[in-house]
Amino acid sequence: LETTVMSISYNYSFNNQGIRRGFYLGAGLSSVKTEIVDNILITQASESGTGLLLRGGYEYQTDNNLLLDIGFNMHTAEQDLKYDYKGKYEDIEGSTTTSLSNFGISLSYIF
Repeated sequence: LETTVMSISYNYSFNNQGIRRGFYLGAGLSSVKTEIVDNILITQASESGTGLLLRGGYEYQTDNNLLLDIGFNMHTAEQDLKYDYKGKYEDIEGSTTTSLSNFGISLSYIF
């Protein structure tokens, strides 16, 4: 299973502790594509969806321009992924509805 996500969002920072220090909330759009690779059990399948992105987290910029970002993203783009099981005597169809949320930690240097 492989998932590709592209998104654009706007964040509002509650940075009452200084520049780029504090919590943020954001919203935007995301495009999510889920693929199943052809294997011995399941045939190849692919489905895409576009939906709302909701995000939030905490950012902290140090005095030496390192930026620590800890956040959560919730993508409302749902896909109805249909695939076939490879059986010995017949193929069986299956489907699943998927949605995606992810938690991330990043450390960046700001030029």
